[in-house]
Amino acid sequence: MTDEPAVPTFGPPPQPTRFPGAGQAPARPDNSQLRVGDHDRMIVIEQLTRHCAEGRLGFDELDDRISRAWSARTQSDLRSVEEDLPALMPVTESTPSVKSWLADGRALLMTVPPRLLIAAAAAIFVLLTFFTVLASVFGFDHGLGGGR
Repeated sequence: MTDEPAVPTFGPPPQPTRFPGAGQAPARPDNSQLRVGDHDRMIVIEQLTRHCAEGRLGFDELDDRISRAWSARTQSDLRSVEEDLPALMPVTESTPSVKSWLADGRALLMTVPPRLLIAAAAAIFVLLTFFTVLASVFGFDHGLGGGR
């Protein structure tokens, strides 16, 4: 027998892992070498244009960066075009919503094209005329308040 004192253990005995690396977070793939598409390039070009409009880029530098963006093949190529520029705030939509129309009734009429208003008024006039003629031809007006 041995003279070693017994060490109390708590819980179940540790199980050996069956696969190497099990229990570890998976390694993140390197996306810098993924190829980019035209949509990715257009997003960067729109951001470059905003930077130019806000005065961070001149027109010559904008042209240079746009040509570099169009020739970019990978994510790292595309990131290098705008790496020295700050992140932009998202653009908010400026189109009026139903809520804003209800808040200000004039906004609805001011945003509707005049051609549409004229066409709607003409359609209502034609429908009312049609129903009036239809009612007089089939005699639907005899029973409305008058006796024979």
